[in-house]
Amino acid sequence: MNAYRHGLLATSILLKGEDAEVFNKLHRQFLERFLPTDGIEAGLIEEMVSSWWRMRRAWSIERELIQSELFSERDPNVVSRTAKAFAYLSLSPGLNLVHRYEARLQRNFQRAMDNLLLLREDARLEEASAGESQPPRDAPASPNPVSEPSPGPLTSASPPPADSGNRLNNNDLNDTTVIPKPAVPSRPVQHEQKLRNDANPISGHPAETPENPKLREVPPRGRPRPSGTALS
Repeated sequence: MNAYRHGLLATSILLKGEDAEVFNKLHRQFLERFLPTDGIEAGLIEEMVSSWWRMRRAWSIERELIQSELFSERDPNVVSRTAKAFAYLSLSPGLNLVHRYEARLQRNFQRAMDNLLLLREDARLEEASAGESQPPRDAPASPNPVSEPSPGPLTSASPPPADSGNRLNNNDLNDTTVIPKPAVPSRPVQHEQKLRNDANPISGHPAETPENPKLREVPPRGRPRPSGTALS
C-alpha cells in the first residue's frame, strides 16, 4: 500500500522527464523523519513533499529564464550581464509569476508542517489527560511480607505497695511542687475574727476565715437574742 500511494503521488506531481526514483526517495525520507501514525499525518507529509518538489522546480525555471537572457547579452562581465538580464526579466510577467509561485509553495509547506505538529501535540495532551483521570493502581503485595509486631495495649502504672504511705520514696524527694501559701485575710476579716474571739473567750483558736467578708456580727454569750428568732 505504501508503494501504491507513492506511485499515485509521483504520478500527480512529476512532469515528463523528471526522475521518479529521486522523488520516491525524497518521499521515503520524509516518512522516516516524521513517522506518521495514521492516514491524516501521511497526507500532511505528502503535502510537504509536493511543495518541496515544486519549489525546486520553480528554482529551475528561474534559472533557465535568467540563463537564456545571459546569452543574449554581449557584455564580457558576468555580473554586469546577469544584472541586465534580471532587469529585463523583471519587466516581463514570467519572472514575477515564478516568484509568486515559489512564495505560495513555501507557505503550503510551512502550513502543512505546522498542522502536523499541532495534531501531534493535541494527541499528546489527550493521552496525558487520560492518564491523569485514571485512578492509581494498588501496589502488588510482596510474596513474603514481614509482619511487624503490633503494639500491645496500653497498661496503666502498677499500684504502689501497701506500706508506701509509711516510707519516703524517691518521688517524694524529687517532688519540687510548690505548695501555695494560705492567703492572708484582709483587715475587715481580721477585725471580724477578733470580735468573734472576744465574744467566745473559751475557744482559744481563731475563727475560720468566712467566705463572705460582710458577715453578720455574732452576739456574745449572755446577751438577749432579738425577738422573733427561733432557738436551734
